[in-house]
Amino acid sequence: MTKEFFLEFLPYISTLITGIIVWYRDKIATKLGWKKTSKEVDSITIDNIQKNLDLYQEILDDMDGRYKNRVKEIEQYFEHSISKLQIDLQSLYEFKKKLLKINKEQKQLIISLQKSLTYYKENCKCLEIINAEQVNN
Repeated sequence: MTKEFFLEFLPYISTLITGIIVWYRDKIATKLGWKKTSKEVDSITIDNIQKNLDLYQEILDDMDGRYKNRVKEIEQYFEHSISKLQIDLQSLYEFKKKLLKINKEQKQLIISLQKSLTYYKENCKCLEIINAEQVNN
């Protein structure tokens, strides 16, 4: 009867044992080292977060350095361009002054040539009159 009794209640006993094991599986797994405790999980999570933050900070520092160098390069290029433009502007100003001087001289030369032309025209009329009188005589 014990054997028959045991075989008859075996499915119920195995279900009960399985239920107890499932109920206490976290504690059993932790005792056997199969599962980490919540403190260990929290510690690992915090370590991972700290590693990610350190990596992020390193990336930001690297980016900051790169952009500072790039800004310095752009500022140097800008200053060089400004000084070159100032030199070019100064040379253009000097060139303008020379052109204005040449223009003034050309105007004076034109006025002088107009006066000479007027003088020669008047003298040529006189010569023509003299020449005509000599021919008539």
